[in-house]
Amino acid sequence: MSQDSFGSVISICRQVALEEVAADGDGHRLEGQCVGATGLYLAAISRTLPEDEFNSSIADLVVALAELLLTPECVLESEIVEATLLARSQSTDPFQQEQLLLIANTLNACDFAITAAISAGNRNAPFGTDDRPRGNSASPN
Repeated sequence: MSQDSFGSVISICRQVALEEVAADGDGHRLEGQCVGATGLYLAAISRTLPEDEFNSSIADLVVALAELLLTPECVLESEIVEATLLARSQSTDPFQQEQLLLIANTLNACDFAITAAISAGNRNAPFGTDDRPRGNSASPN
């Protein structure tokens, strides 16, 4: 499997997440590989996809990365967070960048009470890849 495919990024990052849990805060043999695979994937798709599809792919990637940490054994300062921040840095949508930063901060704190919006079934939120007006990112109520 090519290291610049979506599936390989998630596979590598899953292995990194497991290594982080096993290492319990110490260094591990796969350190840096999730961020590296994320960077290769983003570089590959940035050359081939139109901007809106690229940003949508970033959203899909962050959802999949976040799901790797949505476990009882979340590791503070995980490399998954670094990969999420890398994805954020590549987004061309300011609203999406803002939301990805919130997600990265939440993942970094292992505070999943407020990450209910990270759902594979809800592609329209919170990433800003749909056609809704961007005036207020607060609750619709």
